[in-house]
Amino acid sequence: MLKRTSIALLALATLLFPSALAQDGFPSKPITVVIPYGAGGMTDLSNRILATALEQRLGGRVDVVNRPGAGGYLGFSEAMRENDGHTIVAVTTDIFANTVLLDRDFTMDGVALLGSYMPQERVLFGHPSAPFSDFEGLIEHAAENRVRFADGGALWAGNVVKAMAKEDGVNIVHIPFESGAEGSAALLGGHVEIGETGVGTPAWQAAKNGELNMLAVITDGDLSAFGFDDVPNLEDLGYDHVVRMYYGWAVSPDVPEEIRARLEAAMEDVVTDPEVVAKLEAVDLTPRFMPSDEYAEIVDRVLGEAADLQGFIQE
Repeated sequence: MLKRTSIALLALATLLFPSALAQDGFPSKPITVVIPYGAGGMTDLSNRILATALEQRLGGRVDVVNRPGAGGYLGFSEAMRENDGHTIVAVTTDIFANTVLLDRDFTMDGVALLGSYMPQERVLFGHPSAPFSDFEGLIEHAAENRVRFADGGALWAGNVVKAMAKEDGVNIVHIPFESGAEGSAALLGGHVEIGETGVGTPAWQAAKNGELNMLAVITDGDLSAFGFDDVPNLEDLGYDHVVRMYYGWAVSPDVPEEIRARLEAAMEDVVTDPEVVAKLEAVDLTPRFMPSDEYAEIVDRVLGEAADLQGFIQE
């Protein structure tokens, strides 16, 4: 309770006095937000929107750079080596799941979460030229034919679809990409029959316009907020593995606690700013601030579920 009260007071101070953080020497140089995925995906887009507002709160420049690779782990691990608070890494729960799926020597002791700024549903789409238009048709077709599958840069999501295929004994071939934009391009171009990306991506926008078929939700939520109540969820369909996708920020745990608290307060202020909310919602993103302690609980759950997923795939 004390921690949340302190963060709330810092958020209020930041709102009333945008340059308050800079008055005691922080930031003393531009802030860098590292995107550990390729350009054009929702991590990239959302953080560029947030960065513009963050500049006003911190009273200094905020740069956004893309460092993709290894399912997000490359840019993430590089950012964790910076310890003065001027490097923030944009994380997703997918990155933490990937440390398990890639057998990385990793513990959360090496990460300081700053909170989460939004959840996201991931959707499995089908190209209209494919000989199926719904999830049941996909499974029936893949039982006798090879189906090419493009992920949207989320290794965890890709493995959930692989696990689904294994549960049903169907032939789905996984083709990895570095971002939702790249996965969307492969699907929209007809290079693959199915693909998964998050809400807000080009594939999602195309599906809303009837250019792709929405086959299933592979996260733990649904699409009722967008008017697509009839798209089934893997969990509801009886599958054992789903994705829990939450976006957030993190820094090295060596960053002084006072600076971490200030950055978390600044994030809460930005994510609840009506102008920022409007910009994110305009591209079908769903801003929702979650404090670092609650985000940590979700990450702990994700690590356990990723271990279960890995065990199932490797059986």
